[in-house]
Formats: sequence, C-alpha cells, structure tokens
Amino acid sequence: MVQYNDASAFQKLLLRDVKRLMPTVVLASASEERKRILEELGASVITYPLGAKEVTPLYGDPISVARNNVRIKFKKFKSEMGDNIKNVVYPVIFADTVVAIYPDEKGSVFYKQYPVVPFKILGKPTSEVHAIKMMKAQFEKKRILVVSSMLIYVNKRGLECLSESDDTADIKYRDKIDNLDFINYIAYGSYEGAAGGCKIGTLWNNFVDIIDGDASTIRGLSYKALYEALCKIDYP
Repeated sequence: MVQYNDASAFQKLLLRDVKRLMPTVVLASASEERKRILEELGASVITYPLGAKEVTPLYGDPISVARNNVRIKFKKFKSEMGDNIKNVVYPVIFADTVVAIYPDEKGSVFYKQYPVVPFKILGKPTSEVHAIKMMKAQFEKKRILVVSSMLIYVNKRGLECLSESDDTADIKYRDKIDNLDFINYIAYGSYEGAAGGCKIGTLWNNFVDIIDGDASTIRGLSYKALYEALCKIDYP
C-alpha cells in the first residue's frame, strides 16, 4: 500500500473550501482526468481542448517548465479567442504536469533544497520502449518530483485577471520492483498519456513506496494550487 505523507485534516478543510469556491469553469485541456477532478469538486465543466505544443527540455527547473507550458496554453487560447476573450464569463483553467528525476541520488522532500541544480525532465512516453526506458531511469534514482502548475483567467466586470499557482509531490519508489507488475504495467498501457508514465490508480501504484504530497498533484490538477489560484483573484 502506498504511504501518503500529508496533513489529512488540512486537506479536508482545503477540499471543503475548494468545493465552496468552484463555479462553472472552462477547462482548456482534453484531459479526462483533470475534468474528472473538477467534477469531483462539484464544478460544471466546459472543455476547450487547445492542442498547444508543450516544451519539454531534457534538463531544467521543473516548476519553470510547467509554468512556461501553462503560459503557452494561455497564449494560444488568447490568440484563438481574439476580442471574444472579454466575453468569456467563466474562469478558464490552464494546467500542466511535469515529472522530473532528482539530480541527487538521495532526492529531497523539499524542492527548494535544489533551487539551481537541473533536474532531468520527463515527457509523456510515446511507445512501450520509451516507457520502459523512462521508468527504469526513475527506478534507478528512486525519487522523482511531480509538479502541478496552474493558471486561471477570469474576466471580472471587464477587468481581466490572471492567477498562477503550483504544487509539488515527492515520490519514493520501492527498493525492489516486481517484474510481473512491471510487465503488466507496460502490457496494459498504464503509462499512456501520463507525464513520466506516472498514472495514479493504475499498476504504477505498485511501484510506489511513499508519496509526500497530495494525490491530486499527480493526477494533474492540484487541489492546493487550484484553491490558491482562486483565492489570489478573490473568486468568486
């Protein structure tokens, strides 16, 4: 069983407040998992898939990479909407998830301990061979960092507001990975569409020892980042 190191009481209060704040929203993404998270929070979701081309460097600062990608998505949305963007009455959510391998063998619970050392950035696996190579690289280092970044656009009575927020989860893999679990993980395509091949709720869970953070961060839309972003723009 995966061990979660998070303040459960705080998470419950946070979830309650997010549900209270959630209105009808536009999700600028084709991600079914992100849509599912918003619906779990009680929101009515309008999806607007953008097809924006994300930038995934081999090495870098994972938070900067995630933030850059949400801004790319916002710029594409703004370009497609033109002057009509001022007529969008609901908050528009742009999100990105980045998985990165720690540069240090020991890893770290706190990202800020490594503010300048480049991480190895992992994209989404494009094939079985790519997924195998990507997961083996993660198992070798034992620890990875997952970053969930978000940008919310709101037009409040003619005033355009932007709000950004991030959340991170630190993941420690088991010392011994079961070969059968790994074979089935690949065979069932559990890696498909997930940054770093990390898809919670699939056979990937069997590889994980400890998750220091919230599961929503790994799923692609952090409760904490969403709450903070909504509060920054004083919504509703």
